[in-house]
Amino acid sequence: MSIRHAVALTTDLIEEAGFSPEVTSEMLRLEDGIQQAVDSAVETILWSTTADVKVLDDGTVVPADEDADASWSSLNFSAADVSFTSITSVTAEVIYFVGSNLSDILAYVDSPIPGDAAWSRLGHDLVLTRGRHGAGFRDRGLGDLGDRLTDACHAYGDFDVSYDTDSGEICIF
Repeated sequence: MSIRHAVALTTDLIEEAGFSPEVTSEMLRLEDGIQQAVDSAVETILWSTTADVKVLDDGTVVPADEDADASWSSLNFSAADVSFTSITSVTAEVIYFVGSNLSDILAYVDSPIPGDAAWSRLGHDLVLTRGRHGAGFRDRGLGDLGDRLTDACHAYGDFDVSYDTDSGEICIF
């Protein structure tokens, strides 16, 4: 399943999030950026978390040993392997994070940080900060803005990722 299948849900999720009409209107204007953040967040989850499976030479997916340290992406899993429910959940969490911290998010995406596109960087930093990887918002040199976004992220906790052998999909919680 492609991550882009969740794009159609973004508008509905924004409208259902319960934000004020002003925030909802601004969020709908930012919908493309939010989707870029979701895409980046899912990609970052896949390379920053340890897979609970291994892939045998014949392509069979089996549970990993306790000492496994391969990431999902290093095992050639991609966003296409993530369940639709998980993509929807990550999308909803990004929407809620952006809407709950809208003024700081707008300052962040407008900040002059070299490198990736601002919204993709947002999804990347959201995942790394939530997982307390030692990189993310605070690491960008943004002072109080980075501190506020870091504190807001830490309230969410890390993502949990596992493989559903019945569906053959990755589940993100």
